[in-house]
Amino acid sequence: MRLKFDFTYNLPDTKQRSTSVMIYDLDRKGLDGSNKKFLYKGYAICSPKDCFRKAIGRKVAVKDAVKDELRTIRRLVWTEYFKGHKVW
Repeated sequence: MRLKFDFTYNLPDTKQRSTSVMIYDLDRKGLDGSNKKFLYKGYAICSPKDCFRKAIGRKVAVKDAVKDELRTIRRLVWTEYFKGHKVW
């Protein structure tokens, strides 16, 4: 399974900073005929008292996206995530 992680950031010019992720499967076609199939969406909201860090927000958003999945699916998603992102 090859996954693509699309991250979006709502950055510091607003009070509530957040990170969202959309996870796609690149091995399956989407319903709209695209070369990727949408699988999961997750969010992370940063407290105004905390320092905004993209790496932490990405991890929390991915965790939120797959929280209701079976352990084997979660393990596959995290394995793919760590192939393209550094461990902090």
